[in-house]
Parts: sequence; C-alpha cells; structure tokens
Amino acid sequence: MVSSTGSTNADVLAVVDGDAVSGEPMWPHLSALASLDQRSGRGRRGRIWATDPGAALAVSVVLRPHEFGMPREAYGRIPLVVGLAVRDVIMELISDTPSLKWPNDVLVGGRKIAGILCEVSPAGAVVAGIGLNLLDSATAFASSGVDPVVATSLAAQGAGNVGARQVLVALGDAMRRRTDDLFGASGSLDASGLREEYQRVCSTIGAEVRLEQPGGEVVAGRCVGIDSDGRLLLSSRDSSSVGDSISAFSSGDVVHVR
Repeated sequence: MVSSTGSTNADVLAVVDGDAVSGEPMWPHLSALASLDQRSGRGRRGRIWATDPGAALAVSVVLRPHEFGMPREAYGRIPLVVGLAVRDVIMELISDTPSLKWPNDVLVGGRKIAGILCEVSPAGAVVAGIGLNLLDSATAFASSGVDPVVATSLAAQGAGNVGARQVLVALGDAMRRRTDDLFGASGSLDASGLREEYQRVCSTIGAEVRLEQPGGEVVAGRCVGIDSDGRLLLSSRDSSSVGDSISAFSSGDVVHVR
C-alpha cells in the first residue's frame, strides 16, 4: 500500500517485466500495489478517473497467465473473470446483490461501485487494475465531477466500517480462486464453467443496449449473451434478412437503455 500515486496500473506496468539491470521479473503472480489516493487513474479508452483521497481503493494485481500455459489469444477473457472476483468480495460485504456490466463494471442497484481495467505488458503479464468506491458517492467523486446518481459505494450500501486492508485480503483470495479456475482450464470460459456463471450475474444480458465501439460507431440491439471468447453478443434487426442478426463484439462502451 502506498500513500499516494498517479496510477497504480502505470506504476506496476513500468516495472512488471523485469529489473532494468538483471532482467528478472520483480512482481510474481498475484502480487499487487494499492493506494487510497490515486491522482491520475485511468478508465477505458484513456479516460481520467480521480476521486477524493480515501474515497476509493485503487489496486493493481499482477497476473501471469503464460506461466500456466494460457495462450495469448485468450487474454481478452481475463477482465470478465476479474469482474467475478470483485463481485465475490462485494457480495460478502453488503446486503444487496451486485451485478456485472459487460465488460468491466460492477453495479449495485444499477449504480457503479467498482471498475476494472486490464492491461498487458510487452512480456505478457496482465495488470488488472481495480477501483472500488469506499465512501458515500455524494462526496467521493467531487474531484472528477462525476454525477453521484450513477455511482455508489460500500459506505452508501451500509458497509462504511469495512477497511481497505480487509478488502485487499478478500480480493487476493477471490482473485486466486477465480484465476485458478480460468488458467487451470487453459483459458477456456466453457471448460471452467465461468461463462455460464458470468452470464447468470451479468445485467447487460437481456438488456437493450447501445454499444459505442472504439472507432466511434454506435451499435444498438439486445444483448443475448457472451460467446466462448467473452465477446458481447448483440441481436439486432437486419433489414436485409427475415429475422434478427447476431453480432459479436470484443470491446466497446455499453449503455443500458432503460
């Protein structure tokens, strides 16, 4: 735990592939860096995410799937499994039931309580960045200008007495259990049973959504599931065919249409 940092992910990515002199890896599988004061946190597509000091726990966990023989092309499934681990922890702390919003958010009552950003180092280590809101959302996000209507926190859910170290211990256990399941199945969401479980707790599935793709194109449709690669499956009316068409998307920002 460090007192303050710009970004835990950036700090870990700078050193995770090895010491500049010896070339030896410095951060083993499931090692982590955490802070309660992250000044320049990053969300998807380079967005800045900053909270007031003490309002959120930022933690970056090192995963080394290549040590378990997991192929590089399966790395895109890891954020979904990290989401399951974060959800496991939150479920133990609050009375409401969290859901997962594809691909990287944990929601409670439709509000974001945690976000995930996984990044891959040149040597193939995965740095799983997790931001978990600890304090009441009315004050937690003042420095980011975030509307508290779209966010919540452990405190707002009645778990204000939970300490950051308690969360870190629980998160370490959950990350080990969930990644063992995935890596032990050579990265297969189906063989591990994780695809079925993810679909059961994902609030995006069954919802009408708008998906903004990295290039800016917006696709609308109903989410009917995720495929074996963890890609979002959208069903939309195709004017060139009789029925609906189903397309798979590996990335993008999802908005649940109410």
